[in-house]
Amino acid sequence: MMQMKTHELKLCKRFYDAIISGDKTFEFRKNDRGFAVGDTLILRPVTDDDSRAYMPEIPSIQCEISCILDEGTIGGLNPGYCVLAIKNVHVVGKSDYFLSRSASQVYLMREYQGKIQILFGMRNGKTGKGFWDVAAGHCEKGETFIDTAHRETLEEFGVEFDDKDIVFTTIIHQLEYKEKSHNGHQYINAHFFVKKFKGTPKICEPDKCSKLEWLDIENLPENIFGDRREAIENYINKVGYSEIRYINNEQKISMIFDLEKALDEFTPFDDIEKKHVDSVKHLLETEKEPFSRETKIGHITGSVFLLSSDFKRMLMTHHKKLNKWLQFGGHSDGDKNTLRVAMRELVEESGIKNFKLVGNGIGDVDVHLIQSPSHSHYDIRFIFATDDINFVVSDESNDLKWFTLDEFKNLVQSDNHYKIHTM
Repeated sequence: MMQMKTHELKLCKRFYDAIISGDKTFEFRKNDRGFAVGDTLILRPVTDDDSRAYMPEIPSIQCEISCILDEGTIGGLNPGYCVLAIKNVHVVGKSDYFLSRSASQVYLMREYQGKIQILFGMRNGKTGKGFWDVAAGHCEKGETFIDTAHRETLEEFGVEFDDKDIVFTTIIHQLEYKEKSHNGHQYINAHFFVKKFKGTPKICEPDKCSKLEWLDIENLPENIFGDRREAIENYINKVGYSEIRYINNEQKISMIFDLEKALDEFTPFDDIEKKHVDSVKHLLETEKEPFSRETKIGHITGSVFLLSSDFKRMLMTHHKKLNKWLQFGGHSDGDKNTLRVAMRELVEESGIKNFKLVGNGIGDVDVHLIQSPSHSHYDIRFIFATDDINFVVSDESNDLKWFTLDEFKNLVQSDNHYKIHTM
C-alpha cells in the first residue's frame, strides 16, 4: 500500500477565505514534489507582497488532494506545473501547528589552490533574490535533518553524499521579527559540512538559482544570509550552538556573546573608561562568580540605551526604588551572556521587542558604586534602536518617557551615572 505524504506549501492571504468558504477548490502549483491523490496539503498563509512572509497569527489550512491534472491531461498548462483539486478542507488550530520550523543547510566544500571554498548558488526567486546561498530547505514531515540535507542537496545542486561524509557543525536558533503580528516566528536550523560528494554540481532549479560559484571561506561577499555566515564562523571556531535575532531581515543580533572577547575588542573613549574596562577584566579574573549578585565586592550588570530609529530620542525608565531616570538594565543573576541580560531587561521593563543593535558590540563600560550595602556595579552597556514608539510601564518603574537628546544631555550633566560617549 502506497504511503501518503504531507506537503507544506505557502498560501497567499488573498486566497485564504476563498478556500475556507469552498469557492476555490483547486491549487495551481509547480509539479516538483511528487504529488499524489490522497496526499495531505498544509497551506500556510503568507503575505501577498513579494516578501511572502509567514503569518503565524492566521491558522493554516489542511486539505486532501482529490485529483491531479498536469500538462499531459489538460491542454494549455505550462510545462512542469499541475492543478491540484482539493477536498476535506479544514483549519488547523494554532495549538496543532508549531510556530517554530526546522531546516537543514548543506555546505559543500573543496580545497582549491590552498584555500577552503564553499559552493554557493545565487538566488533569483522571490525569497532572497540577489543573495548567495547554500543548499537548504525545510524539513518535511517525517524527515530528519540529515534526510532533508540529502534531499535538498540533490534537488538544488544535483549531487549526493554518504551519511559517513556529512559532518554536523552547528545548530542555530533563529528568531525573526518583521512586524508586530509576526513576533515569535522562529527556526531551528542544522548546518552540515560535506567535503566528499558524488557528481558534478549543477543548477537543478533555474527558477530559484541563476549561477553557482565556489567562494573562499575567508573572503565571503556581503550578500550572504546572516545565519549562513554565522554557521561558517561557528565551523571555524568550533562553536556547536548559537542564536540569532533578525529585525526586518536587515540586521541580526547574535545571541552568542563572550564578554572577555568583547572587552578586548572594545575601544575605550578615554583614560577613565579604560580604567573601567580594566576593572571589569580584573573582576572576571579574580572572582569566582562575577555574574552573581551574591559577590559582595560587586558584579556584572547589563543595560541598554534605547534610541528611536532616527537617533533623535532616547527612552528612559523612572526607577521606583532609586526614584530617578535610568536606562534599562539589571543584574546578570548568573547569566554570563551580558548581551542577553541587557535584552531581557529591555523587554521586561519596556515591553518593546522590535529593536536592533547599533554598532557591533559594547557601547559603553561603566563601574559605579551602589549604596546599602556598599558594592559596585560593573555595567556593560549596549545601544539599541527601535521603530516602536509604544511601550509598557512595568512594576519596576514609575513611568517611561522618550527624551530628546538635548534633554538627555541635561540628565548627563546632573548625574554622571549616565556617562555614554558613543552618542
